Parts: sequence; C-alpha cells; structure tokens
Amino acid sequence: MGKLNFSVVAWNTANGQQLEAIAVKKLAVGSDDPVVGTHVQMQYNSQIWKGQIMSLHENMKSAKSALENELEDSPGVRTENDNSDNEGNKRKRTKNTRFEEYDVSHGDGDAQDGETVNKKQKTNSGKENQKEKSKTQDGKTLKKKQKTNSGKENKKQETISEDAAEKERKKIERERAREAKEKERKALAERNNQILNQMVSMVGNGESFNSDVVGDCVAIISDDSQTTESQAQITETPKGTRRQPETENSTEMQLQRTITELQNVVPRPEITITQLQRTLQSLQHTVTPNLLTPPSSAETRPLQMKNVAARPIAIVGGKCPRKSLIPVAPRTPGDMSDLSDGEVESCHSCTRLKLKIEDLQKKIKEYEGQVSSPPRPGKIHSIVADRYKMVELTPGSQVFIHQHLLQQAITKPTFKNAASFLLNCFYSNDELAGMNLTGANSKPHPDKDIIESIIGFVVREMAKDSPSPSAIKFALRNKLTALQSRKSKIETATSL
Repeated sequence: MGKLNFSVVAWNTANGQQLEAIAVKKLAVGSDDPVVGTHVQMQYNSQIWKGQIMSLHENMKSAKSALENELEDSPGVRTENDNSDNEGNKRKRTKNTRFEEYDVSHGDGDAQDGETVNKKQKTNSGKENQKEKSKTQDGKTLKKKQKTNSGKENKKQETISEDAAEKERKKIERERAREAKEKERKALAERNNQILNQMVSMVGNGESFNSDVVGDCVAIISDDSQTTESQAQITETPKGTRRQPETENSTEMQLQRTITELQNVVPRPEITITQLQRTLQSLQHTVTPNLLTPPSSAETRPLQMKNVAARPIAIVGGKCPRKSLIPVAPRTPGDMSDLSDGEVESCHSCTRLKLKIEDLQKKIKEYEGQVSSPPRPGKIHSIVADRYKMVELTPGSQVFIHQHLLQQAITKPTFKNAASFLLNCFYSNDELAGMNLTGANSKPHPDKDIIESIIGFVVREMAKDSPSPSAIKFALRNKLTALQSRKSKIETATSL
C-alpha cells in the first residue's frame, strides 16, 4: 500500500445490516493500490460482507479520528436508521473484530464472490468430514480401550480366584500334615508308655519309673525302697569274683532294646532317647559296694551292705546323683587335683564344674599378673582400666585407651592421620602387615569393636572435616595395604 497503510471501510452485512469496524488485521487488495471509493468484500462467519473504502491514512491514530468524524458528519443517516422499522438496517460499531478470512476486489466482483463462496463451502465441508472421521476414530479407540480394560479386569479376577484356590489347597494340606503328625506323636507316646510299663514290671515293686520320661526327673532306684534279703545277699568266691543280680542285667538289656527301637522311629524323639541313655549309663555305673570284711576262707558267705540311702542313685534328666568313687586308671596331670590318686568322680556334672572353676582360677591369676604393669590399649576389663585411669574410646564399647594417646590423636591435622594413629595404638605394624580390614580370604583382621570405636571417635572429634564412616574405612584399608606392600618388598629383598 505504500505509506497509506490504514483505511476506513464501511461494511454492509449480507442481511443489510450496516457496520463500521476497526480491524487490526491487514486486507489483501491485489496488485493495484487501493483508492478511496474502491469496493471490497470479505467472508465472516459464512457470510459475504460488501464494503467501500472511505478514506486512507498513514497511521492508526489518523484512521480512528477519521472514523469518528465520519460518524459525527452523518447524524441523519444514523437517526434515519434508528427510526426505521427494519431492524436489519441498524448501524453498529465494533472494535478489534476478529475476521477469519478477507477477500478484496475492485468492483462488483459477482463471479469472484461465487467462486469464493464455493471454495469456502468446500473447505468447510472438508473440515466437517475430517471432524466426523476423527470422531469415528475416537469412538473406535474408546471401544478398543474399553475392551482392553475389561480383558485386564477379567484376567485380574481369574488370577485372584486362582491365588485364593491355591491358598485354600495349601491350607488343607497343612492341616492334613498336622493331623498326621499328631496321630504319629500319639502312637509314639502310647508305645513309649507301654515300654515303660514293661520296664516297671521287670524292675519290681521297690523300683519305679514315671511314665512321663520327658517330664520331671525320677529316680530309678527309690530312696524309700527297702532292699530285700535276696537282693542284699551277694556271694563271693574265694578268688574275689562277684555276681550281680539278674534284675540289673535284665533292666539294662530292656533299656538297650528300648533305645534301639526309639532310634528307628521317624521322627526320632531325641529327648526321650537321651533320657533313656542317661538311665542306662547310670545303671551301668551303679556297682555293689565292696565287702566290709575280706573272706577268710574258701567258704561262700553273704556280704553285709551299707545303708540303702548311701547307695548311688541314678537320676533321669541330668540331675546330679550321689557321689560314687570307683577304681580307675590314674588321671592325667591338671585334671581335678583335689581328688585322691586312682579315684575319679562318676558325676560328670561335678567334674565339669570343677574344671570350670580351675579355668576361672587360672584367669584370675593371669589378671593378677597383668595389673603389675600398665595394660596395652584394647578390650580390657573396666576394673583394670579404672585402676590405670584409662579412657573408653567410644562410650559403651569396652575399648579403652590411655589418656595421653587420646590427646595425641586429637591433635592430628586430618581425620586420616587420626584414624591411622589410633589403629597403631592397638596394633603394631608387624601385626597389621598380615591383616585386612574385613578378614576376607581367611586372613586375620582387627577386632570389629576396635574398628567401630575408632570410626565413632574420629567422626565425633574431627567434625570439622565432616568425615564419613566409609571414608575412614577407606583410609584404614589403604594403611593396611601399604604395610602389606612394604612387608612384601622387604621379604623379596631379603630372599635375594
């Protein structure tokens, strides 16, 4: 358009309604420059508007002022239009109207109007067809999604039902297995009771067993039982041989058979077998006391026995029986030094307790030897640590160190130096040369409590460096690697 870039156009709508519009969009007018009075056309909302250029301007401000003047100069037209009965001839004014497309011509342009309308109709029909196709495709896609979702829900329901059936089946199997085990346990208990009843009948009236072997411990030979004259009489030959009562032999044989039968049962009642084995051992260790007076002739005579209460009693369940000394071979040095030569206690619990007491006494002597000189830093007893004013490296770790070593560790410039120094306080370089931090490949390693105490101390005291436990472990691992490398070099140089 040259310098005349703005124009005032008077538009008439398709139904005869007049309109003045200030359009912010540009109009295409073809190759010729527009002049005042040129007729133009445009399509707006499927309607063809015809208009005429009233004036041309260089800027928007002059165009607006010309529009105001044009409206003020034609009051008669506006009044006439206002008084008219035809509502379609009313003149309206809008601002910033949005136009979809513009079609500008320099004459009546009837043929061009027809072609433009046809093109627009075709375009609109094509758009409507595309919209319908897109709607159809959207409907198909929605149906597919619905089918897919329904299929997934059906699969989920089937999976849930299968899981429930599997759980129910496993539950039934567990109940059946539990019932089978219960039946087997009852049958085994009944069989044990029968065997024990047979044993009771074989032992006699004076000796009784409790049917519940797993329960409280019961003495095989009762203290209150009175020894009959037939049991108290033991004959001895001139050579010193003796004969044990037949009741004891039969009882031991019956116990041995019971243990064999119970060991073949599946599952094995371990407690019952252990109890019966102890009973058998007690019977085997129970011996008849020696004669009060040695035989003076070859004649066989009855032996006088001590009081029945002084006889050793075999107990089921691990309780300590009465002391009974029997002749055995001389013991090894260091075992039960308080016993006389050639005698040993038949009570295994007493023997074990005496050995434990001896070990504790040895440890006490070792501790007494340690307190003569300051102990080495490490895991020591708190009493010894308090005596030498040692400090716990980390509270609750039982790892103690001397106060002056702790002060030296605090003065180290970096957390790596502090961790390395503390490790050397507990172990020498020779000890550390063959270690790794975790004990991998079956190698020795520093005590885990000592390592954790070092890490806790460094994190607490070296907070300015913000060290992490992994960084401290990495520094300790590098120290061990360096010591190992140095040791290998020394060994290589020595071998050459």
